This record gives sequence, structure tokens and C-alpha cells, in this order.
Amino acid sequence: MTARTPSLESLRFLEASGRLESFSRAARELHVSPAAVSLRIRDLEADLGVTLFHRRGPRVIATEACTALTRALGEAFGAVASAVEACRAEAGLLRVTAPPTFAVRWLAPRLGDRIRGPAVTVEASTLLLPSTRFDVAIRAGAGAWPGLEARPLFPVEGSPMMSPALVAGRRLAGPQDLAGFPLLPDDRWPRWFSLMGVEAPRLNVLPMKFATQELMASAVMQGHGVALLAPRMFAAALRDGALVQPFAGCVEGPEAFHVAWREGDARAAVRDFVEWLLGDVDRPA
Repeated sequence: MTARTPSLESLRFLEASGRLESFSRAARELHVSPAAVSLRIRDLEADLGVTLFHRRGPRVIATEACTALTRALGEAFGAVASAVEACRAEAGLLRVTAPPTFAVRWLAPRLGDRIRGPAVTVEASTLLLPSTRFDVAIRAGAGAWPGLEARPLFPVEGSPMMSPALVAGRRLAGPQDLAGFPLLPDDRWPRWFSLMGVEAPRLNVLPMKFATQELMASAVMQGHGVALLAPRMFAAALRDGALVQPFAGCVEGPEAFHVAWREGDARAAVRDFVEWLLGDVDRPA
């Protein structure tokens, strides 16, 4: 009788543990607890009838049998991933991930103007998703991410914006007058006042916190305060009168938005989408 092959999930636990030579690092990669990894490896050892790791306190050392099996599993999982990617590419679906504000305010209004290329699915996320979850990613940062190639799009920006109702009937002769308004928290406020050539006054910063610029903008549109928002992202809201930008000064960087893709991914669909993004940077929304 042919022996039963361990489950695919158990083999993934083994491959990660053998490759990383650490149950704790494998647990982080697999999003489980180290205890769950250790238990799964013990079950595998009992199932296979071999010792896979020598335990040395908190350290584990892969045996020769484990090293050989880990190498074979890595090649097999790589082949499966390649086959899945080829199937996905054949289906003509390009997966794009972007921060929520970028996705809603900058990317979505432009996607309808693309005249060629595969269908696009966009996942808005504040997380830096693993490269297996996307074909093209928009990320804010310095542009150096392991395993990814990246090209800069434009700097992260911030200029004071408020609702028309908040500014109505109030004096705003210069930047210093913003001290009389409730301000939403942002570490860049001192930089903005310095850019405008005035010493930062005593500010009325509200005790609020927002996970995304989109949530902050929603609070601003409801009249709850003034926030440093990106003019590129909120150009349509400024044109429509939902937001007011009382001063043109805009702080930039040090981070920038980048378009990124997996290192060595030479697919035409990825290349064309990247070039489309880069070519659309300066077009008004």
C-alpha cells in the first residue's frame, strides 16, 4: 500500500521552517504561532518516521533529510506559483494594490481612460502586501523594497484644506491665522509654517487620529478642522467646492509614491501598466 502523503499545509510549514531554520520566523511568514509550527513539525516527524530538526533550546537545526526535502519542496512550490501566475496572465487580469486615498482619489478616476491592456482589479490597503498578492503596487516610501523594482511617481504632499463652511466669515489674511482654526494632527505642520516663512504659532491641534488620509479628508469635509491634504489627490474636491485650499504652499516628501513590481517580471501587461502610470502623472484628474 502506498503511504499517505502529508497535507500540503504541513509541507508548507516544513518548507518555511527548513528554509528559514527557525520556527518563529516561519510562524511570522505563515501568520501562525511558533507553537503551531512546532506542533506541526512534530506531527510530520512522527508521520514520516524521520527527525527533521535537532532542537537546541530555542534554536533548531535542520537535518540532512530535512534540507533535502526542503529544497525539493521549494522547487515544487515555485513551479506551482509559476503555473498559477501563467494561468492568471492568460486570464488577462492585472492585480494592483494601492493605499486607499491613492486608489480612490487618483487611480480610480483615471482607469476609465485606459484604452488598452488587461482588466484591472484594485485592492486598496494600508498594508505592504506580499508580492504574491499583486502584479503592480503603489507604495509610499523611499523606493527600496526587497525583491521589487520601483519607479517614483510623485512626492507625498500636504497643503492646508478645509470645508467652505469652516472658513465662511472668518479672517484668513495669512498663514498665522490658521492658529485660530482647529487643526487635525500632522507632524508636518511645523514644516509647512516654515515653508510659508512664518514662525509656527501656538496651534489648536485636535485629539484625533486617522488611519488614512481619506478618513481625515472626510472629517475635514464635515467641517471638523483643517488638515494637510495632497492637492493632487483632492483636485476634484477643490474644483467642486467640497474643499478649500486657502494657501498655495505645499510641503513635499521626504517620502514619495512609487510604482513597484516583482523583480524580473518582464510581462508586457505589467510593463505597459507601469508606463501608463508614469505617463499619467502630470495629467489633471
